[in-house]
Amino acid sequence: MHQSADLREDQEYLFNSENARLFREFAERAIADVEPQMDLDHSMFERLCGNSAQFRRGLIELTERLASRNSFVDQVTPQMYGIEIRAKDPVKQVEILRGHFPGYNLPDPSESPERNPFGANGCFAIPTWMVFGDTYAEAVESVMSKLAEVLDRRPVPHFQIREVRPHGLRTDGCLHRILGRQARPVLLLTAQLGSRHAGKSAQRAVETFTTSEFGLGLCELAIALLTHPEALEGIDREIGFGCTGHEIRNDNLGRAVAEVLMVGPDRFWIEKPGVGTANPYVGWPTAWMIA
Repeated sequence: MHQSADLREDQEYLFNSENARLFREFAERAIADVEPQMDLDHSMFERLCGNSAQFRRGLIELTERLASRNSFVDQVTPQMYGIEIRAKDPVKQVEILRGHFPGYNLPDPSESPERNPFGANGCFAIPTWMVFGDTYAEAVESVMSKLAEVLDRRPVPHFQIREVRPHGLRTDGCLHRILGRQARPVLLLTAQLGSRHAGKSAQRAVETFTTSEFGLGLCELAIALLTHPEALEGIDREIGFGCTGHEIRNDNLGRAVAEVLMVGPDRFWIEKPGVGTANPYVGWPTAWMIA
């Protein structure tokens, strides 16, 4: 894996102490400007304080929306994703993986990152794809076969897996940097499994990533589902996990080169989304490169 120029430039804009200071100054100026226009009595202020969690969530959502690029702002539909999950203890996750892949080199992970960004489902133990195959497609095939067994669903046809592209430069560079820091074959990724970007097209999802956020690939997603199969319990229709970890661009057929893992009650398969297509039942899993 190698680091892209875009990623090296992005690292200057990670939410570090300097950017935190600038954000705080911006917010304080904004509050000072709007304070004279507010008309809250004491009881209203008490109700506001009682809704502090919603206030903080709304502040984060408003900030991210206003700070995002808006080239694909119309490629959104009301989401009906419904996949919510809390990550298990990473040591427990590795124990589950050892049970599925006996004999593989799966040591205990390093300590979990302290910061948990808005929208994250927690910390996921994700071995690097090289643990499972000589090529990314071989690794995806190995993990997907096990996932089909665990979920008791018909496996993905092999010809589709052989067409899976390796990581795009953004995801490749982020994973490379995390691997350099953690120095273990089992990475700890602070991630979310799709609900944060559900109901968006692939292009709109990527456009609204925060600076340190990157898309997962099929191998990483399948591993997270192997350790958290309960995320798919009781689904009664097809839902999709879109993987923007595979480089997003348009091919000569006018389709977005991304991968979507579609999961139904009795089978699952891989497909490519159309350009600009927003599906209310498709979410886009991501992880964060914690500074």
